[in-house]
Amino acid sequence: MAKKLATIVEDYISAAYISFKDKDTEPEGKLVRAMVKELLGNSKEPLPALRTVQLRVKDMKEKDKALEKSKKEVDISWELSTLSDHPLPPEALPKVLILQQHTRGTPPPPKTLPEAGTELPLHPLTIREAAWVARLYTLIGDIRSLHLWAIGYAMAERVSFLAGHSFDSSNMDKGVFENSTRRKH
Repeated sequence: MAKKLATIVEDYISAAYISFKDKDTEPEGKLVRAMVKELLGNSKEPLPALRTVQLRVKDMKEKDKALEKSKKEVDISWELSTLSDHPLPPEALPKVLILQQHTRGTPPPPKTLPEAGTELPLHPLTIREAAWVARLYTLIGDIRSLHLWAIGYAMAERVSFLAGHSFDSSNMDKGVFENSTRRKH
């Protein structure tokens, strides 16, 4: 019987697995465990044994292989042509297009991205991230913040699936709420 791990540890294992998969690196137990150790930092949660991590990685690989094509599709690059299978509200498209162009290295139109602030990651915008942009754009005005929140929600959604539990966004929702209420005051 597999050892029961704290949800946060399961999530860290899933996040590490996804991180390696996204970099086209084969997620191996030792590498994933090293990343989990780093993510745990000074946490009181114990670092799982290598064998435990290896078993979780094996389970994730099996889940990943078994995923229906339609579920994997949401983690590929977003383009206007994907709207036929993955519709977004038309009013969200300007924000999604700005982020799509920026993440592809195309300079966005002037004044669409503020000079100061966090640099945006430059991986192509995924369908899953575009869906989160469309859900959040009315709450988060700053395009950099919007992109970072969308990436966070998309990653948390993927992590939850691979960790084998339902997606609970309540903590992130509080952050979005605080961000949107600060903006209005």
